Amino acid sequence: MSYSSEARQKAEMMIRAAEALMFRRRRLCSLAPRCPHCRVTNVQLVESAPLARWKCRACKHRWTYEPIIMEKRNAISSDRQDVVLD
Repeated sequence: MSYSSEARQKAEMMIRAAEALMFRRRRLCSLAPRCPHCRVTNVQLVESAPLARWKCRACKHRWTYEPIIMEKRNAISSDRQDVVLD
């Protein structure tokens, strides 16, 4: 079965978007914050786009936490700022 070049381009674009979202979720989970309410580390990433929404599994507190990572060509710098919106 042959697909048109337009259909193939749309499929490739959807795959790249899904891969980018998966990469973002993995990176966010590796930088999981402590709960700002009870300070435990057992937190869950509820929503990753457009801003990262988190939920504490202990006290059920929900908040927005978006790490700002300074990226270099192929490496992530250790210089990092955090944005917490409660």
